[in-house]
Amino acid sequence: MCGKRITSACSRTVPIAGSRIGKSQITKTLFFLPLLLIAPATSAADTLQVSIMTSVSENLPDVTERIVHALSKTDLDINIDYLPNKRSLSLLNQGKIALDFFRTPSVMLDNHDLIKLQPPIQSLKFKMVTSIKTPEKCMASESDYSNMSVAGVLGVRLHQVHFYPKFESQTTVGDVRATAQFVALQRADVSFIPDEALATVAEEILADLVVCDNHFKTFDFHAHLHKDFFWAKETLEAALFAEFGR
Repeated sequence: MCGKRITSACSRTVPIAGSRIGKSQITKTLFFLPLLLIAPATSAADTLQVSIMTSVSENLPDVTERIVHALSKTDLDINIDYLPNKRSLSLLNQGKIALDFFRTPSVMLDNHDLIKLQPPIQSLKFKMVTSIKTPEKCMASESDYSNMSVAGVLGVRLHQVHFYPKFESQTTVGDVRATAQFVALQRADVSFIPDEALATVAEEILADLVVCDNHFKTFDFHAHLHKDFFWAKETLEAALFAEFGR
């Protein structure tokens, strides 16, 4: 059944009967043709292309499920893709997708065509983790970071913007699990990972890590809408408040 969608477009081919068209039918057709030409575009033109970054869908499955649930409660025609961070941001900046989930406003300051939607989807506390063999790293001060190495997650731009500049060396690793293992094996001194993402890491890797509760930074994450789709802002924010409002 075609209508409100949260998947790819649905279409239906309607066969044309071979009956003859009378003069009155032609007259009616000519009368309505100008109305059809000026009617607003619908269907694919009004489909909101939405991206949930793969770094979110892979590392925060519960949040991803809630985002999809919130979008399903709107009356909008929505198509969701799961895209890598850079590709998602590039398409959003060009207006080729309407909506991107989710980023910190501070890393979006140079993107003037984007609208930050309320409320925050989630606040995440990025805690420092280190190898169980180097628990003394938890006693380091922030000024000591310049003599330490850090690992970050591929696609999490926040690591590059907020943490990398403070450290002597930086390594970007494929995903949260690989980053946690990288630190557990002492290939980097530390990383910064929220508890929600650590929950997806295997127990045998977590057993080789220490979470430094005294080293953390909290970030609010928002959905961002391209200004060309401002008409959908009110509906989207209502759905997000219903799911994530505080």
